[in-house]
Amino acid sequence: MTNQNQWIRRRIAALLACGLIVSLLPGRTVAQDLSTVKTRAAWVIEQRRGESINPNAKFGAAIALARLELNPNDAEVIDRITHFYDNVPAGSNGQQFSYPGVAWVLGKYWEKFTPAQRDHLKARLKDFSDLLGHGTENHAIMKGAAAYLFAQYWPDETGWVRGTMTSAQLGEKARKQMIATMRSLYDKGYAENLSHNYLPVHLYPYYVLYDCATDPEMKAAADAALHFHVANMAANHFEGVTIPPTQRDYPETTWNTYTYEPGSRHAGHLIHWLYWADAQNWTPAEIDRGDGNYVVYAALSNWRPPVAIGSLARGETVPYELTASAAGFGFWGTGTPADVLRYVYRDKLYAMGSG
Repeated sequence: MTNQNQWIRRRIAALLACGLIVSLLPGRTVAQDLSTVKTRAAWVIEQRRGESINPNAKFGAAIALARLELNPNDAEVIDRITHFYDNVPAGSNGQQFSYPGVAWVLGKYWEKFTPAQRDHLKARLKDFSDLLGHGTENHAIMKGAAAYLFAQYWPDETGWVRGTMTSAQLGEKARKQMIATMRSLYDKGYAENLSHNYLPVHLYPYYVLYDCATDPEMKAAADAALHFHVANMAANHFEGVTIPPTQRDYPETTWNTYTYEPGSRHAGHLIHWLYWADAQNWTPAEIDRGDGNYVVYAALSNWRPPVAIGSLARGETVPYELTASAAGFGFWGTGTPADVLRYVYRDKLYAMGSG
């Protein structure tokens, strides 16, 4: 071996050793591959590894789903969900935002629960009087989706809604409410459909229906609702931001490269990033422990937007205009024009809206 070859080999060995040492230093990690929806979803789910699941917590079920995705045999998680509502006082209802997630855990990991564990959780769920409750649209669909699935999982039960309904009655009423709400998307709309804080709340009940409903019609209806919402999100998207004005958009928390602040209301931004990271001007450093959990649901779902919706979000179909008008509500009157009239112009390099 020549002296030159020996020198080259020693040099390579030294560089490799240096690289190994650097890689082992605290705080020095190999850059994460976030180039695809699949790898971004995996990164989001990994953020919840080992996280505590607090009883009756708003996002406890999102954490549970992420942990079970990482380890389907995590008995601690199954036990936590079994006893999730044990501390809810008799005569009170559970945390309504948790209902769809708990339904999702049951639907996806049913066989991981023993019959006794399932019966224990079922008894707690039957004591809730608000499973068919209706507040704003997001409240209605998170409860309705969960109620429908609970009836699907336990089809021959009595005593739901504090002893007033059978599974058949619960499931049928929840089905009618959910179908009516989903149909209204296409001829009525809703003022919060583009809120980057509230839109994700409208998505996750449909994710759970899409992933867990066994009736083809309900699954297809949830699929259509997701297509509607995410296509609407994409058409009104510009570099990570929903083009204003919109209802309840919290403009003070609109993010870009220079204004990113972890902990602010941003769930919609995170879903933009999950689906269309290449069309953003920022990358999250972490997924926060509050409303960031809505993107955990999105990452876990089997539903993904089709290529055509991605094309909209990336501005590949510009230029175009969007207009919105007040919907007619029949007996209930009409939408307030000042709340719903809106015009948007989207071009490749800029977008503007008025309303």
